[in-house]
Amino acid sequence: MSANTIFSQGKSLQLAEKKMYLKKEVLPDHVFYPVLMVFDKAKLSLAAEDQKSQINISYGWQRLDATKQLLKKGYQSLSFSTLTKACKYQNLGLMEATDLSPSEKEKAFFQAEKFREEVASLKDSFTDVQQGELETLLQEQKLFAQNLLD
Repeated sequence: MSANTIFSQGKSLQLAEKKMYLKKEVLPDHVFYPVLMVFDKAKLSLAAEDQKSQINISYGWQRLDATKQLLKKGYQSLSFSTLTKACKYQNLGLMEATDLSPSEKEKAFFQAEKFREEVASLKDSFTDVQQGELETLLQEQKLFAQNLLD
């Protein structure tokens, strides 16, 4: 057994090893990923207030895509962490979307619905405890999305 294997609820789960690879998209298992996150935070902090909602929602979708790729690689723990960050970015984006136009709010509402469906389709990849945490985040997201239409 390697040092980067853990046991959780009787299953052997691979942890991510930091790797160096050359691809268009850098995932959380890449050695330079923390550097890219600094740029993401800088972009968000320098953005105009009316753009922050859309940037956060976009970051949520990017991390959801990264989660799917990490799951394919077998990195359950890292994929869960990435997915919770995806949900948190979505939730923040929806909370900040109150100043959007009615048509933009409706668009944000429907994309949130699609996001919830995609996250729900991944829930079986995680432990019962992790599924509970995801369910809480998705319930919060549903409330934030509904507030856009109220």
